[in-house]
Amino acid sequence: MAELKKEKKRKVIQTEYEYRYAKMKSIKEHFEDCKTKDEQNRAIINAIEDDYKQVEVAKYLGISGSAISKVVVAMSKKSGDS
Repeated sequence: MAELKKEKKRKVIQTEYEYRYAKMKSIKEHFEDCKTKDEQNRAIINAIEDDYKQVEVAKYLGISGSAISKVVVAMSKKSGDS
C-alpha cells in the first residue's frame, strides 16, 4: 500500500511519444552514501526501480551492463523473487 501511495506522488512527464514518471532521485543521489558492496547493490536495485536503465547505472558506476544484470539476478534470488 505504501508503494502505491509513493507512485501516486510521482510526477508524470510527457515527451513527444510517451508519458513516463519523473525519477525520484538523481543517479548520483542513489549512490552517494554507499560505503559497502551490499549498500551499492541495494542502491543499484533502487535506481532500477526508480526507472533508470541498467546501462545508465553501469555507465555511472563504470562497470559492465552484465555486472549490473548479475547484481539484479542475485538480489532477486536473495529476496526470494525468483
